[in-house]
Amino acid sequence: RMYGLLAWFNAVVQERLRYTPIGFTKKHEFTEADTNVSLDVIDQWIDNTAGQRAHINPTDVPWAALQVLLSQSLYGGRVDHHFDQLALDGFIQFTFNAKNYSSNAVLAADHEGKPLISLPDSLGRPALEAWIKALPDSNPPSWIGLPVTAEGQLKMIMAQKILTNLSILYGSAGDSATDDDESMEGGGSKYLFDMVERWLKMLPSESSLPEVSPEQTSDASALPMERYIAREVTKGKNIIKYITKEIKLVRSLLLGEVKVTNALRELMNCFQKGVIPKKWRSQYVVSSRMGLSTWIADLAARGSELGKYRPVLAKSSSPAVAVGKISAVKFWIGGMFLPEGLITATRQQCAQVNKWSLEDIELFLEMGGNATSESSQETVVEGLLLEGAKWANGSLQLSDELRCSLPPCKLKWQLKTARQGQVVSFPVYLHDGRTSLVVQVLVASPPSVPPLVWAQRGVGIILQVPV
Repeated sequence: RMYGLLAWFNAVVQERLRYTPIGFTKKHEFTEADTNVSLDVIDQWIDNTAGQRAHINPTDVPWAALQVLLSQSLYGGRVDHHFDQLALDGFIQFTFNAKNYSSNAVLAADHEGKPLISLPDSLGRPALEAWIKALPDSNPPSWIGLPVTAEGQLKMIMAQKILTNLSILYGSAGDSATDDDESMEGGGSKYLFDMVERWLKMLPSESSLPEVSPEQTSDASALPMERYIAREVTKGKNIIKYITKEIKLVRSLLLGEVKVTNALRELMNCFQKGVIPKKWRSQYVVSSRMGLSTWIADLAARGSELGKYRPVLAKSSSPAVAVGKISAVKFWIGGMFLPEGLITATRQQCAQVNKWSLEDIELFLEMGGNATSESSQETVVEGLLLEGAKWANGSLQLSDELRCSLPPCKLKWQLKTARQGQVVSFPVYLHDGRTSLVVQVLVASPPSVPPLVWAQRGVGIILQVPV
């Protein structure tokens, strides 16, 4: 039975790798060597515990020692992500315990707690082999703790990669203008020229963006959030100015007004393939699956968002007035150029205004309710997505939905001593690729759901809308 439990656990771990980044955030290198060493460790601990006895009571098995070894040294030794480790620990604790020696022990259950698969009554090898042979050839993701819609998400990611590769191949095959592509007087492609013109109309002009003085980004008398917003607007303006300049150079090239250079040739090549130029992508972090047209539209939306910060940038007569201005803003954190800076600034401001130590406060995310900031501890954010669970009827719930949109929420810093009820830590990722962890937030959770179950289901909060 112990070997069977290890085989099941190994199968779950290997199958979850197929669902990266939902099952695990990345493909950890679990190998056959991990299984072989685990078998040796189990044999050694069971032999030491049994001594001269041929059989021992399942409750006498050193479960705690086996769980720690599997979690920290054997399988867990290859995991370097906190929330992947939590998911692994959840499966280890659920699989390796005395309850799984009882008849019809449940190995997997759905989000409502209904059993999906149970072990055979007999503990012998023949019964276990018969049970294995009777398993279906394919099974839903719920067997490994994921929503049933995870398979659809996996296919969608694969389809997006295929489309991206096809776009690159198409662009490579059509570097020169085709017969169907009308040429302009300057020798440029009419299709590319129309696309460039459309992009220039989408991007906000420099004059339409808020004015920021260099002193505002480093004014020691201002609140941390005032300095952060000044830096955010400055960075956004610089990026939009740079991208607009590059696009205008390509337009001039298409009109025959400037000579071609290596830099312009590279830009033209990226435009034809629909790929974001490397220098553009380095300006701020987005999903690796995002195409060029989507990136331009995203940049235009980010630029439009900067306009709402004008009242905050205006000089305030007192810190209380400044806090009031900031409280009136709903921040689209996924559309910020420096999203991590918002977390840092809100933390510093909360500690400064309330005269608390930075080490004594922790970050909560309040979903639903009154989405209005009522104190210096709170910041209203919008545009969040919840993956692996749902928010319904005023509470957090397990769900088979892959993701759901959250209403405007409040980021709230409060003292660690003020924590009440059961809370669970959720990761906040910049995009659905889950490669950029922004922060961890505490969320109130129902007592009926063990904290490790949320990690097993890969629950996380996404800031940017999936591509």
